[in-house]
Amino acid sequence: MGRILSPGKFELWTGCMFSNKTIKMLARKAQINYSVYNSLLIGSGRDTRYAENESEINLLKSHPGSTLTYKEKIIRISDELPEKIIEYINEAKNKKIHAVFIDELQFFSGKTETSIGIVRVIEKLLKEMDMHVFGNGLNLDYRQNYFGQMKYLIDMADEVHYEYATCELCRNMEARYGFRKKPLEELVVAGGKDLYGVACGKCYEKYTYEGVLKKQNNS
Repeated sequence: MGRILSPGKFELWTGCMFSNKTIKMLARKAQINYSVYNSLLIGSGRDTRYAENESEINLLKSHPGSTLTYKEKIIRISDELPEKIIEYINEAKNKKIHAVFIDELQFFSGKTETSIGIVRVIEKLLKEMDMHVFGNGLNLDYRQNYFGQMKYLIDMADEVHYEYATCELCRNMEARYGFRKKPLEELVVAGGKDLYGVACGKCYEKYTYEGVLKKQNNS
């Protein structure tokens, strides 16, 4: 029997990269009884890092080399227009949508001159449209500042799951910080293990400077 949904509830998975946040969210999605419930899977248009060709842009794929793999169809929308989520729900004329799953929430913008922002969108989904919302996202950027609107989303979530990864530098299984493996000018850059790593607190302090991995002396 599928998991019973709770209209008006927001459930969130957060933590560093490579901590299986998306996998945990998709596992919850698989628990829904699709004979009763319909859902949408939404993602950022920025996050096409694992698309090998144009036909894979609308696929949500696991990190290359991951022992837990997945590949699901996803609706990608502009980071700057999160209200498109509501439009897709309203356009689903032939079926009622009961739940929304949102991948990589940290990429979606806050309130701007042209958008009400992701926080307000989720508030509308919960309070005005009676949806059960599930989401995942990085809580911190590589400099350990809150990423995008994640501070507000964590505060508003009814249930928050903090996930951890394995430290790439000492193999501690409680890595919670991401770092860049090389300097990049842009603050927000979607990437995988070629650009990013994860570390425990001790290794982050010892081996990175302002969130960028220090050059290692191999002698």
